[in-house]
Amino acid sequence: MSNAQFSEQEFGKRLDGMGDLAEGVFEEWCGVNYVRFGLNRPPIAMWKLPLRIRHTPDYLTSDYLVEVQGFGRKQIVQMKLDKWQTLLWWDRNVMPVRLFLHDSHHDRQLMFPIKKLRRLIEAAEVRAFPEGNEYYAIKAGEVWDLLG
Repeated sequence: MSNAQFSEQEFGKRLDGMGDLAEGVFEEWCGVNYVRFGLNRPPIAMWKLPLRIRHTPDYLTSDYLVEVQGFGRKQIVQMKLDKWQTLLWWDRNVMPVRLFLHDSHHDRQLMFPIKKLRRLIEAAEVRAFPEGNEYYAIKAGEVWDLLG
């Protein structure tokens, strides 16, 4: 990886390592049966897809869907604004959604119902990736203090 922080790299470079580590940790950590559900870097123009397809949660269990997200030494959970709204749609209209967070810097994990993140989302600073996509910047310590 280059000297630039992960979130500061161009999208194509971020895409190369995105999710693999956190998803592998989820698969080892998860204590229930699951199947892969969401799109995993398909060779298609993702930006052309409707948000509800683009942001399909990563895994399906018998009782809930799971969205997996990782972060590292910056200790910031970066939840894209459109992804947040879409995951709430899945939670309301299809099945409950849980968010699995993997902190690679402190080697810790946490899984909780997506709705429990709302309080932190409402207080979060909105930032943007280099290509302009906006995200909520949520401090990892606040997530663990509230939900850990």
